[in-house]
Amino acid sequence: MNRPPTPETLPLVSIALTTYNGARYLAAQMESLLAQSYPQIEIVVSDDGSTDGTWQLLAAYARQHPRVRVLEVNGNLGFNRNFARCFAACRGELISPCDQDDIWHPEKTWRLVQALGDATLVYANSRYIDSEGQPLQRQLSDEVRMVGGCDPRVFLFGNCVSGHAMLFRRSLVAAAGEFPPAVYFDWWLAFVAANVGRVAYLDEVLVDYRRHAQAVTFKPRGQDSAGRRLKALQIQTGRFEAMAGFAGPQQGFIRELRAHWLAWYAGWLGWGLFRFVWQHALILFQTSPKHRPAWHRASRFLIGHRLKRALLPRGYLPLEEVSDLKRTAR
Repeated sequence: MNRPPTPETLPLVSIALTTYNGARYLAAQMESLLAQSYPQIEIVVSDDGSTDGTWQLLAAYARQHPRVRVLEVNGNLGFNRNFARCFAACRGELISPCDQDDIWHPEKTWRLVQALGDATLVYANSRYIDSEGQPLQRQLSDEVRMVGGCDPRVFLFGNCVSGHAMLFRRSLVAAAGEFPPAVYFDWWLAFVAANVGRVAYLDEVLVDYRRHAQAVTFKPRGQDSAGRRLKALQIQTGRFEAMAGFAGPQQGFIRELRAHWLAWYAGWLGWGLFRFVWQHALILFQTSPKHRPAWHRASRFLIGHRLKRALLPRGYLPLEEVSDLKRTAR
């Protein structure tokens, strides 16, 4: 007869919270973390050099709640490196990343632990709330298609796995290594998890995901479209480079994609990338919520970057910035 687990036999879950000038919303998030129904948690906090009242608020919570452990400030590390520092300090067998301005539902940790099974990483859905905490009548799944499995190729062009909604095994931190600067840590963890194990999806809303102008990942629409396009190309190039360097089961496929991408960058036409994307569109765009024919997905790469830059010189990445990458790809 199987006995139900007791708190002492449950795995410790480390909630890895990073903060930076988040005093406005932090108290609400801390209360939601302390209200988690899962009994075996620690809350590890790494502040990135806040200059508002964030540190004082964290210190007060740490004094009142033994489960809260605040790391000493270590300069200003930035988004990825601050999360990496926080993960390294976690003691739990399972780790759950946390942003400073969301609100977790009380059952979030329990449900993710139950849903993990034999997967390496599990994640759930989220709903949007505004700066005042009011629902925006939209969920994250309205914008991306939630997928799981063990094929890392689905994470090459898009990501559906948000850090604030995930829980993963501690062993994934070692497998992931240093987070590449061009890839958000949650995107990289999802990619690595699909390489070394399996990603699972729990179709439940477990987080209120706050959208406001001060959020790290907030992207206002209609502002400096040329600059945003240039930045997106820089990030995409760096992401392909990092993913092609990871020794996983699909490394050959990813290196071929990188080679076609760099040829598209340097060429007037992008026949190679056009054909590659057309052939593999069903895999490469699984996270896209919009159904489009393969030829439509591929058509954006028919004109090479060199020609696009000639037509719109202010909207695209200078060719010389990828010369080093091309030499590496040879």
